[in-house]
Amino acid sequence: MHVVLVITEQFPPEIAPLVHSLHAQHHTTTLLYNPNLPLDFPFFALFSAAFPLLLPQEQLEALQPELILSCDSKPAFQTTRCPMFTVDPALPVPHELIQNKMTQPKQLALPRLSLPTISIIMRTKNSADILDQTLKALFSQQLVTFDFLAIDSGSTDQTVSILKAYEVKVHAIESKNYFPGPVLNHAMTLCKGQLVVFLNSDAVMLTPYTLYNLLRTFQDSAVQAAFARQIARPEAHTWVRRDYQTAFPDHPEAPKWLPLSLCLAAMRRSIWQKRAFYSFAWGSEDVEWGRWAQQSGHKIFYAYDSLVMHSHNYTLSQLYGRRFIEGEADAYIYKNNYGYGSFIKDWIKSTARDVYVHIKSLDLVGGCLAPMRRMVYYWAYYQGHKHGERRVKSNDVDASLGQETVLSRHDSFRK
Repeated sequence: MHVVLVITEQFPPEIAPLVHSLHAQHHTTTLLYNPNLPLDFPFFALFSAAFPLLLPQEQLEALQPELILSCDSKPAFQTTRCPMFTVDPALPVPHELIQNKMTQPKQLALPRLSLPTISIIMRTKNSADILDQTLKALFSQQLVTFDFLAIDSGSTDQTVSILKAYEVKVHAIESKNYFPGPVLNHAMTLCKGQLVVFLNSDAVMLTPYTLYNLLRTFQDSAVQAAFARQIARPEAHTWVRRDYQTAFPDHPEAPKWLPLSLCLAAMRRSIWQKRAFYSFAWGSEDVEWGRWAQQSGHKIFYAYDSLVMHSHNYTLSQLYGRRFIEGEADAYIYKNNYGYGSFIKDWIKSTARDVYVHIKSLDLVGGCLAPMRRMVYYWAYYQGHKHGERRVKSNDVDASLGQETVLSRHDSFRK
């Protein structure tokens, strides 16, 4: 039986007996995401009835439960699709409750995928604040089996110990050697799957079928790569939320300027063997590879029903680093010029758009910060692009400036 446990109020510290009781009765249990979940809590899935961008009813439809148990004193929602009961989290779930109150089970009719072997690659560094949530969601995925490789670039927090609590092979590299394209290429040689999934350490899958929905696109032999729909985290700033909604729409067509995003994506090993990730610039290895694939006539699928939670509230310093390396990469990818006039035009247009969105959202403080934030956003892109243009013109192979610019601003990027 698939039981969904709902906690939308304060996380009860005495929840463990309830969970152990459900496990003892051999039920597949899904805990709706709660940020206060202890890191050592013996539970797998994390999904949110309180998640502000998905209505509880929408998530329940995706979860397809047979029984809902609510730990809330006043349930935040009602449903008629299956039985729902309020339980005391301090007590085990009575076996009679499930046996006597349960109606005819509703099974989700999803066939197992007929796919080659699957490997998952994750890059980590000081990800302890979110990594356990990511792994709990990953290892609760249904109807998919995989092997897992983590590339850790010098973590100094609990990241490695969290990884080792799961079935993960950890390969360590020095922090100074972290360069996305070459690191991913090396990781591809260390894993065995013919279908390789890339997952960010801070990307939390939002349903038990997120990975299934991504991988089933490869039933079409013409599909060489696919990427998931990213939804901003609950604490995302208004402008961040808006940017993610634009980049990852809730329909099958992603914007043309985003051919691929490796936050959660998959590709066939055979296509990577034809064209590995580039190493000219530090960032945008996914965009560069995706553009090559599209121009070469290869099919990339946007799996908009594969939902993953991911976003960053960058500080101005971190935003500068991110946009600098994106500008540098675009100079190489598109072989174009980005002049001062383009910087001014983009700054004005995006500031006006941001102010409108913030006013509409009643976020006046965010609206007042929009001019400065977008100034940094496009000034950093302009500086990085000019640096990239100089490198392209002179055939400069030294990419250390971009690496230093972004990594020096890496810490606490979700604060």
